[in-house]
Amino acid sequence: MNKLICASCNTETNSFLHNINGQEYCYNCASKVMQSINAEKNKVKEQAYDEFINQEKIREDNIKELSENIIFTTTNNIDGFFVENYIGVECVEVVLGAGMFSELEGKFSDWFGVPAGAVMDRLNKAKNMAFKRLKNIAVEKGANAVIGIDVDYIEFSKNMFGIIINGTLVKVEPTKVIAESKNGQKKLEGN
Repeated sequence: MNKLICASCNTETNSFLHNINGQEYCYNCASKVMQSINAEKNKVKEQAYDEFINQEKIREDNIKELSENIIFTTTNNIDGFFVENYIGVECVEVVLGAGMFSELEGKFSDWFGVPAGAVMDRLNKAKNMAFKRLKNIAVEKGANAVIGIDVDYIEFSKNMFGIIINGTLVKVEPTKVIAESKNGQKKLEGN
């Protein structure tokens, strides 16, 4: 029988050698080579993960910065701007539970006719979450304004409620005077 030689330690053996990437290794060397390969794979995975996390943070920071400038309006136009591009209608839903203490406070408030602070706080939190999500979606789709916004509240059960916000995502530009007539009438860009 032919003697087999390990590619790493040059030990001769009559037993089985492990083939790794075209090289023949004894059991001990094969274990070390596989540990080294796995360590390198893990290092590459960690680097790729770190790069992904960094890119995601940059993307989130960009969205946050751009979303601060999104214009919201319940009307179909914005004074001083014209709609350059209609991107589409978007709808955002947020569902929250009122919580046991909020429900008790709500029953107490209902009985005595006073405002339910905890319930109002939860509704406000849900509304803010929905508007933030709508801003982020607007930025991701290339809009700089949302027009025709409608806000609806819905009760699913005694302690579950939702807020639905929808509007039209648009790209708007400031209106510019492009001509003025002798009688003082102005022709505006986009009109």
